[in-house]
Amino acid sequence: MRNKMFSINFSSALEVKRWFLALLLIMFNTHYLLVDFGLISITKLTVMALCPFLLLSFHKNISKPLIIALLYLLAIYICALQHPAQFRMTTIIYTALYVFLLVTFTTILYSEENVLTLNFAIKLLNRLIWIYILVVIAQQLFILIGIRHFTPLNLGGDSYLEVNRVPGLSLEPSHSGRIMCVAFYAWLKLNEFQKGVKIDIHYLWAYERRFVLTFLYAMLFMGSATAVLALILLSFYFINRRSLLILPIVLIVVLFINERVEFKALNRTIKMIAVVSEGDKKSIGKTDGSAAYRIYPIINTIESDISKKEFWIGNGIDSAKNKLGLIDLRKSKIGNINDYGFICYTLLLLLIYSCAIYRFFSLETLFFVILMSCTLANVYYSWGIMIIFTIIRYFQIKYECGNLRIEECDETE
Repeated sequence: MRNKMFSINFSSALEVKRWFLALLLIMFNTHYLLVDFGLISITKLTVMALCPFLLLSFHKNISKPLIIALLYLLAIYICALQHPAQFRMTTIIYTALYVFLLVTFTTILYSEENVLTLNFAIKLLNRLIWIYILVVIAQQLFILIGIRHFTPLNLGGDSYLEVNRVPGLSLEPSHSGRIMCVAFYAWLKLNEFQKGVKIDIHYLWAYERRFVLTFLYAMLFMGSATAVLALILLSFYFINRRSLLILPIVLIVVLFINERVEFKALNRTIKMIAVVSEGDKKSIGKTDGSAAYRIYPIINTIESDISKKEFWIGNGIDSAKNKLGLIDLRKSKIGNINDYGFICYTLLLLLIYSCAIYRFFSLETLFFVILMSCTLANVYYSWGIMIIFTIIRYFQIKYECGNLRIEECDETE
């Protein structure tokens, strides 16, 4: 049977929608230097600016996610106006573009039956992960022979580049670690829906060994402590009675190897877990400055004084930044609470759980809390991960309602 994964046919509106969703998934889960250039990508901005118009053309009805999105944007606008000296309309517009990106993706996905089929989504995620794996390996080979700047391979000559520290197909290693982990989790969940049973380690070893081993290699040797932490979280998917016997053995083997081979990413992760368990913010910053940017906001939010009105309506745009434009870790809180307050953050959570995450008590929530610090910042990978969660949610609802049809799992589609 012929595989039509890359046979693109725009003969119908359904095909146009399907490939547009595929484009959004790939575009916002990668950062390719030849296309995106700087941190703020003009290419991504252009596509986001088109989303509201596409939303109107593809779907005329007002959906629940759209209502929540409009309420959220109205709320942050009103809260930002309470601090006119710091008010900046461009920031609110930039946030609105990302919000409409997620709402557009969600609305088109649900607009008609089989816009995105299960088999197509599985293959798309598989290709995305494979591309990341191959890029990581190629980058390591280039650095090994002394080539640190090669734009077609996403090497920009950054000072941090080493054989065991590469950016992959994103802006930096930590972004790649997050994206690859969530994409792999989505691939597991969609395979679970397709087969009707949970995917276990035995199945992966028997049928997907090469894919899994190369994925683990890329995650462990891209040089990101975030990637290692992500793998620890991902392992929770496999926990059952049988795995409770296997996982300790795997952990002992990894620690044994780590004693003999200096594994920086793993060592950073172990140190950070130990420091966080002590609850000392100063020690967190000294141990791992990168991790501090994810952990400080959570701790600061927990320690907030809810009796102050600033907690509810914020302190104004960029209120957590210092004079140099850098984030002041002593002030930062999750989810733009500093800027717009907790009321707006509540609306943001409503948007996330109406579009992307199906259940509060889920591994998706754990990823959101730990890998993303409970925050949807105006950064491509945050919203790209929400797009992946939206796909999981879509098929999870269909699976639990018994609405996954045979043709959605057909290898010949």
